[in-house]
Amino acid sequence: VNVTNTGDEKATQTLNLTDTEFNNNEQDTADITLNGGESNSSITLDWTTAEGDNGTGDVTVFSENVSDTQSVTVNAAPTAPTVVTNNGSTVDEGGNNTITQSELETTDAEQGPSNLTYTIDADVTEGQLADTNAQLDQGDTFTQQDINDGFIEYRHDGTEPTSESFDFTVRDGQGGSVSGTFSITINQVNDAPAALSLGSTTVKQSAGLNAVVGSFTTTDVDDSSHTY
Repeated sequence: VNVTNTGDEKATQTLNLTDTEFNNNEQDTADITLNGGESNSSITLDWTTAEGDNGTGDVTVFSENVSDTQSVTVNAAPTAPTVVTNNGSTVDEGGNNTITQSELETTDAEQGPSNLTYTIDADVTEGQLADTNAQLDQGDTFTQQDINDGFIEYRHDGTEPTSESFDFTVRDGQGGSVSGTFSITINQVNDAPAALSLGSTTVKQSAGLNAVVGSFTTTDVDDSSHTY
């Protein structure tokens, strides 16, 4: 603030700073003593915005004899992104599934989907995440726009667990972030037996009727009981 004593005599006055259109509160005061004709441009008055202050308004500095009003614009503080949908996905054993916007979506009041970046904090263990044809691993990134465009896919490796997940953090590029876990349900498929073997293939000539030649052994990840 620049203050000048326009009179001839030494004088003291109190300066007041008021935000007349935000909270209409007195923000700061300062007592100034100047000789006649003297100026002082190093006077500082502090103004602190309150939560919710946003837009353009006036602040006024005044004393007993004079006032001055200036227009001030207060920018809203950036908001953090919000995960608005996290429904998870379902995939058949050994199959692929595109993660859609209806399954996973993050929004932000100031940023569009192309500026919301997912980082994979903990990767899947029973398959592979991919962005179009590029493999995604822990530490890799993709955007909400990639999800909206149908580019993000989960590819199951055919193993037997019925569920898995990956952890993520979404950042808006303005310092805001949010974290979450995306769950994947795996529908099991009945796999055909993988191997069939006979424990013995010979029998003594004198073994007689109904002699046991050997035992069948079957390898099957889904069942332990089989009918031959």
